[in-house]
Amino acid sequence: MRVTQENIENLLIESIDKHILKALLEDLEEINNSLPLRTPNIFIEWQDWHNKYSVERTDPCPDYYGYYRLIQGGKYLGIEMDLETLDYVLCVLRDIFTND
Repeated sequence: MRVTQENIENLLIESIDKHILKALLEDLEEINNSLPLRTPNIFIEWQDWHNKYSVERTDPCPDYYGYYRLIQGGKYLGIEMDLETLDYVLCVLRDIFTND
């Protein structure tokens, strides 16, 4: 599910996390406004489904339900992240693309 200011209340996360996520969306908007022309915007996706694995697997099978990913132009950027890691990544992107 793509996270937006409009649908953030539908996420099954804690209220404090929604508050943090709203601030991260504002940072992401600033990052997107600073990207070079014709560069696709970056979006946050929240995984609202459980990963399914074959019963034949013997190794641990991670489930990324509730994790976040960044998407740009239909491609994933990086890996699944918790909210704290997402904050760090957006901080780095903000430092790279904005002129604060």
